[in-house]
Amino acid sequence: MLRRLTSLWARAWRTPRLRRGVLVGSLALITLVFAVALAAWTGACAGNTCPSIEGLDQYDPNQASKVYAADGRLITDLGLERRTVVPLAEMSPYVKAAFIATEDKRFYDHHGIDWLRVFGAVKANVFKLRFAEGFSTITMQLARNLWPEDISGRDKSLRRKLKEVKVALEIEKKYPKDKILELYLNQIDLGNRAYGVETASQRYFGKSVRDLNLAEAATLAAAANTVLGRRDRGIVGQPDSAGRLKLAVRRRVRKTQLSRQATAAHRPGSGQDRRRRSELALPEHRAC
Repeated sequence: MLRRLTSLWARAWRTPRLRRGVLVGSLALITLVFAVALAAWTGACAGNTCPSIEGLDQYDPNQASKVYAADGRLITDLGLERRTVVPLAEMSPYVKAAFIATEDKRFYDHHGIDWLRVFGAVKANVFKLRFAEGFSTITMQLARNLWPEDISGRDKSLRRKLKEVKVALEIEKKYPKDKILELYLNQIDLGNRAYGVETASQRYFGKSVRDLNLAEAATLAAAANTVLGRRDRGIVGQPDSAGRLKLAVRRRVRKTQLSRQATAAHRPGSGQDRRRRSELALPEHRAC
């Protein structure tokens, strides 16, 4: 039966009229899809519904008031959003690597949208016949976290997603990657009224984010997935997810160290073009 249908279609395809009809129909469908997509893109921020990113230059989020004991120990912090802002350069390298590994492994390679992840998410959702996987990058999440009233994560509409994408692209055009990552890590909700990695680190581990080791940083990054109900995303949720995540973090940190050393080695007059292999070793942590 299949062979007969194939034979009939081959004969019909030799007819110029049929070929022209298929070509015209295909072009018409492509034009319609493009027109709908363009209308949706241009109308996403109609009526100035998208937030302005100008205020990010003076980023000053709500921070908690802290109560200390006489010996300097932190007793408690007060406020609806318990947050302490810490510069990216002062955070443990494991923390930065852990969040990139779990949330956006190509963060430093894209310009706000990870198209490989978009296609992967579309494929996964089509095969599972449900919304099983998203494609939000760190920059897109930052846009949603900074302006929850304008870009609500509870809104699953196409217009909300397009708003998120447009604001993320604007942020990427204006700010360097390290600044975006710093804003994200200080803004993210990590559960139990802990906003930002410093407050979460103090709450869960009793230490500053500056001092977290590999295992603690991996746990903190995994908490972001749990808080947002994304246990099946990326590394988190896979068999031996803790081991996989720590391995990914260690590789990310090593890659960053190698990149920095290569940059220093090629800097004119640096005198560091030959470094010892031992300098590339990561510090060991018993807690891992």
